[in-house]
Amino acid sequence: MANIILDTLFYIVVYASIFMSVFWFTTFLTAKKKVVNKRQVYPALSIIIPTYNEARSIPSCIKSLVMQKYPKLKLIVVNDGSTDNTGTVVKGLMKKYRNIAYVEKRNGGKGSALNTGLKYVNTELFGFIDADTLLSANALKSMVNYID
Repeated sequence: MANIILDTLFYIVVYASIFMSVFWFTTFLTAKKKVVNKRQVYPALSIIIPTYNEARSIPSCIKSLVMQKYPKLKLIVVNDGSTDNTGTVVKGLMKKYRNIAYVEKRNGGKGSALNTGLKYVNTELFGFIDADTLLSANALKSMVNYID
């Protein structure tokens, strides 16, 4: 008799757990707030890119940011004491893209580079991205749409 009661309780708990999991899963999927490009005007945005020996990857990163077509976008590249030709590469890109600011400092680590970059932010919004990261089209606009 005790085994029947325990078995019954076990099945009730298991099925109730499965039901609740499915219920909450479907609730969150169907109630997901869809954000569309609701803004007519986008606030100015600075992206800080800390670099250390990123000469190979920084051109692709900067190109993916410039191709965003985000209005009023400022890129702040902080060279954290690179020993390769990162500085030369970024300075070359600055001739092609006018919205790049370049800061060179002694090596102090990523946190130090990010803090240095923050000193040059003069926009309403700012963000960070690693020098080896590429963004998909309209990624910045999509992210900013979530900010009220």
